[in-house]
Amino acid sequence: MNGEYSIPIPFTVKSKLEPYIGKYIEIGIRPQQVVSLKKPEREFYLGGKVFVHEILGDEGILSVSIGDTLFMVLTEPDMMYSLDEVVYLTWDTSVMNYFSIETGENLIKNQWDYFKVPYSVYKNLKKRLNNK
Repeated sequence: MNGEYSIPIPFTVKSKLEPYIGKYIEIGIRPQQVVSLKKPEREFYLGGKVFVHEILGDEGILSVSIGDTLFMVLTEPDMMYSLDEVVYLTWDTSVMNYFSIETGENLIKNQWDYFKVPYSVYKNLKKRLNNK
């Protein structure tokens, strides 16, 4: 992403990232963990513009442009978005992955085991966040 963005880092991983203070790292987040909002209703969010929204059966895929980065978000199939509409993305920052730009190494190894959590859990969390 170009520009300056402030993403809160959970206390539980701050000490593991201390060697990277002052360096650039990559942050990874899975599309099913991101929630799109029509209004900035959370403490943490990134604002961007809708690039495309595709309905694919039981879910949609929303592509949001923030700076020069394209974020992918899984949505409910009945949610509607317009090209260039401003939306706000948020997520639970405790599920982020951190990678070395030079090596691609995951800097927080085995922080979470994402693959054992079914998609329905993320879907229910997204519904609860959108209803607050």
